Amino acid sequence: MFKKLLFLGIFSLTFSVSAQISLMKDINTGSDDGNPTNFYVYNDVLYFYAEDETGTNTNGTDFGKELWVTDGTTEGTKYFGIDFRTGTSNGSLGNFLEFNEKLYFTAWDNAVAGSRIFESDGTVAGTLSTNNGFSIFNPKVIGNKVYMSNTTGKTVVDSNNSFYEFDGTDFSAVPDSGNGFPQISGGNFSKLGDNLIILYMRYLVTDGAGGSTDANGSNFEPFVYNITDQTYTLLADIDPGDENSSVSNLTELNNKVYFEAEGELWETDGTTTGTIKVSAAETANISGVSNLYAWNDTLFFEGNDNTSDQLWVFNPALNTVTNISKIDGKDHNPVHFVAHNGYVYYAGENDDSTTDYLYRTNGTTIEQLDNTTIADDLVVYQDAIYFEGESSSDTGRELYKLDPSTLSIQNVAFNSISIYPNPSKNKIYISHNLSDEIAFSISDINGKQLIKGNLIDNTIQHNLNSGMYLLTLITNSASKTQKIIVE
Repeated sequence: MFKKLLFLGIFSLTFSVSAQISLMKDINTGSDDGNPTNFYVYNDVLYFYAEDETGTNTNGTDFGKELWVTDGTTEGTKYFGIDFRTGTSNGSLGNFLEFNEKLYFTAWDNAVAGSRIFESDGTVAGTLSTNNGFSIFNPKVIGNKVYMSNTTGKTVVDSNNSFYEFDGTDFSAVPDSGNGFPQISGGNFSKLGDNLIILYMRYLVTDGAGGSTDANGSNFEPFVYNITDQTYTLLADIDPGDENSSVSNLTELNNKVYFEAEGELWETDGTTTGTIKVSAAETANISGVSNLYAWNDTLFFEGNDNTSDQLWVFNPALNTVTNISKIDGKDHNPVHFVAHNGYVYYAGENDDSTTDYLYRTNGTTIEQLDNTTIADDLVVYQDAIYFEGESSSDTGRELYKLDPSTLSIQNVAFNSISIYPNPSKNKIYISHNLSDEIAFSISDINGKQLIKGNLIDNTIQHNLNSGMYLLTLITNSASKTQKIIVE
């Protein structure tokens, strides 16, 4: 019986495809970086934080890093018109959020010489400080309110990183029926259903001497807040005592919240008994978990099973984890996930570089979309993927756009490619469902080409000596090289 080697099952077939990527605008002209970041879509306009220190696009003035917008055209990619921090200093914009048809964000407020909350209707005249004395971090809409970490607390009880809510009019501390007060770490929280919020925090009580102490005898750990009951409950003391459990990436999927704690994948249903390690990931000995992203009833994450950092998918219904990148002997480091039209797009490293390029996945296979443009900080806007990119030192890091409709991989439909037998003696069979003509080459492990030709009847004849070789399959729009063994 032939032993069949699935490219997708063992090595993971990764197509490098031709993608239409274009520079939207050289914001900071020349080789200097415009560094567009913190993308947010509001009223069909893309807002972001960027810099034009040359003044080429800002009427000759260097305003520092400030608010920019684009309508999807080069001409419509421009400085918004407000110098939040007067002069060349940066305006410190971030924490964008739409609520009640208005855009909220944090920025430097010259009137108080500090960061504050602004609201906007999308016009310069309608962009004003809320004058509430607060600055916040990581706001999220849950139900009919916005929840956030207040970073401007000045008392023991109302301290930095206390938990606040906003109803569209007033900012106030989240109600608490207990006798303590929460302190959130890094604004790290997620909703669970309509009535629960999972937070990485500690619950403090005053110590009678002007200070505070942990009420539960723990430090920063996962807690649950019940909106109706107005209560905080410790879910698990993952790292007992004074140590922190280093929870991050709280991500809701179906009826649970998944998160990373001490490098491992955890889940919670909002109860103490239901706050446990994900058994499939634990069995696979996956550590270094980060960058969680929920899509299509599955959870994507970066993890390492003692080989390298790869893209994994957890299927809660099947309780399975699958390495879908499988870049042999090299970290993939997937990051910046966004979903669009049946794919998850992200930035990751390929098998011969530590540079982040654009990829996408359908949840089963991955496809490298480009190998010339460095990609960072992705966002979906007007059926395209916008990102901070760099393809030439002549322009620096600027605003780029990928048009997915131009991807030639759409003409290369496939489910799987397999090669068998493996090891082989003098004949290799290729099983596939590609419509394009396939060329091939076989090289030694040092890259010296030994055989090349076109695939005929899905068969490659050879008389190679025993050893390991590199087989490359090539179509008009994709290519991939993998190792094969000859007996």
